Amino acid sequence: MTSADASLAGTEWHCCGDGADESDVRGCRGVRVPGFERCLVHLDTDDRQTYFAGLTSGGDVDHRGTHFSESLLDELVAAVTVSSGRAVFRKALFDEAVFDGDVDLSEAIFHGEAAFRRARFKGKALFTRADFRDISSFRKGVFEGSAHFGSVEFAKPARFGEVKFHGHAGFNGAKFGNVARFDSAVFVEVATFTRASFIHNARFDSAEFLSPPRFNDVTFGGEVDFSQVKCNRRITFNGAQFVKEARFRSGEFLSLADFSSASFQGDVNFEGARFSGSVHFVKSSFEKLAHFGPVVAGHKIDFSFAVFQSPITFEISSLELVCRRTRFDATVTCRLRYSTVDLAGAVLGDPVSISAGHTAFERSSGGVMVEGFPAGQSEQVSIASLRGVDASHLVLTDVDLTNCRFSGAFNLDKLRIEGRSKFASTPRGIRLRSKVVPFWWTRRNTLAEEHYWRSNSGVDSQGWMRDLSSSGAERPVSSDDLATIYRDLRKSLEDSKDEPGAADFYYGEMEARRKNKGKGSPSERVLLSAYWAISGYGLRAARAFAWLAAMMVAAVVAMMLWGLPGNPPRQVTSGSYAGGDISLSTSLEKPVLKKTTERTTWRRLEQSSRIVANSVAFRSSEQRLTSIGVMVEFICRILGPLLLALSILAIRGRVKR
Repeated sequence: MTSADASLAGTEWHCCGDGADESDVRGCRGVRVPGFERCLVHLDTDDRQTYFAGLTSGGDVDHRGTHFSESLLDELVAAVTVSSGRAVFRKALFDEAVFDGDVDLSEAIFHGEAAFRRARFKGKALFTRADFRDISSFRKGVFEGSAHFGSVEFAKPARFGEVKFHGHAGFNGAKFGNVARFDSAVFVEVATFTRASFIHNARFDSAEFLSPPRFNDVTFGGEVDFSQVKCNRRITFNGAQFVKEARFRSGEFLSLADFSSASFQGDVNFEGARFSGSVHFVKSSFEKLAHFGPVVAGHKIDFSFAVFQSPITFEISSLELVCRRTRFDATVTCRLRYSTVDLAGAVLGDPVSISAGHTAFERSSGGVMVEGFPAGQSEQVSIASLRGVDASHLVLTDVDLTNCRFSGAFNLDKLRIEGRSKFASTPRGIRLRSKVVPFWWTRRNTLAEEHYWRSNSGVDSQGWMRDLSSSGAERPVSSDDLATIYRDLRKSLEDSKDEPGAADFYYGEMEARRKNKGKGSPSERVLLSAYWAISGYGLRAARAFAWLAAMMVAAVVAMMLWGLPGNPPRQVTSGSYAGGDISLSTSLEKPVLKKTTERTTWRRLEQSSRIVANSVAFRSSEQRLTSIGVMVEFICRILGPLLLALSILAIRGRVKR
């Protein structure tokens, strides 16, 4: 006991004073036994027996500051024990008492105040099934051994503030009928509150748990406060019921926090909470939660199978946010940082928006959340899966969709993708087709499903991502599925006025159709292959221009070599005379080619170029040509405008907004 405590004790009760000397002027701090000048410890045997004989069950007991041995306490308990075998106290005052051995007050009944403030229990403390019918206080007490309060009933306020439990603290099945205070308590070993019941408010603010605490199946009937709690090990609230507001403000959880199957019927406040490990809310239900966060989680926050019944705003900085088969019955706004979000099977009843926060979240009390992620950790928010989601109510803003799975989602044509959201891209660099022919992929937005589909095809699969996730064991995406996904997302981007993005998805849709060997006729696939080769489905201007240029060069060469006659055809007039009548007819000579060595001249090249250019522009050159030249001009009039139109269409698809 400190000098301050001794001074306080001296002002509250008359001390025994036994053993006082120059070094300790007060001596024994134990309170004097009524009618005697000494505490219970220093009474002689006869006086002690006289005192015990005068005790009756349900009487007052005052032994503040007394240093009990195990045998002395047993004598005291025996003196107040009734025929049923239960010790019965009215008022029991043991403030600052010291208990050297085990304390067995199991099934004891305290009709009046039970005060153990600043008491020290050096051995095991057994209060199992005890009945505290008035105020009970263990404030600032120390339990050096295990403390057992299983199935205890506290009818009035129970105060365990600033208590230090060095051993196991067991409150399994305890019933707190009034306010329960564990504020600033320290639990060195395991603390268990399994199936405990808190009828009114419970306070654990600033408590410290150095070992795994368990609050499984606990019922919190009033407000519960875990603000600024510090938990070094796993904490579990499996099946717990929070009837009114639950506060976890600024709590620090250094390991897993498990709220699986918990029921939150009132509001929940996690503002400023930090979870170094993961947080599980699997199968939990939230009836009135309006704002979750800002919180920081070093690993993942798991809301799988959880139910949210009211409009809610999330502000979360975590590496993963799992919402598999989560049900959102009202509007949801998610502002996230660093997170990879899994929405597989989620049920979205009202609009749900997911956006990336570009700066640390602010706290209502002022300042910003300290996130503590490594300097190289990307703040980008990414979506991992939308399998089984009705996307008609979903809005994604500034998110990374590089690895997102869209297969199995519904109403993707109504999905809204806004801001600087990004998709996967085609492989970069020059590659070899069949290890011989060099080629490269034109850069465009793609889906993760196309990467997995191409990497599994075995043909031109180099550079495409492979599916390494656990969901890769599911049925692989077929070309039909891929075409449907691209078609729906293209419609979504078109509705958002993102024409370039829609053009990329149109390209992906056509690629899936072209490579689908199980559907469509061979002639259709040939047509699609030609469309791809000539202009990249009307989206590759360079390819169409290259074909146009190649066609014109070939046409110019053919025209110069075989299309232009050697000399301009002359008009030939012929006539006949019969019976006094003269008949004349005029015709052009048949074009005749020059010698081969005279066909390749600059003049013929210039003339051939002009004729081909006019043909492409649907203009007649008025030039007399050979039969081959006429055929070349006809082909130019058909293919030239077509290739030119495809080039213009491709340019428009890339620049239109």
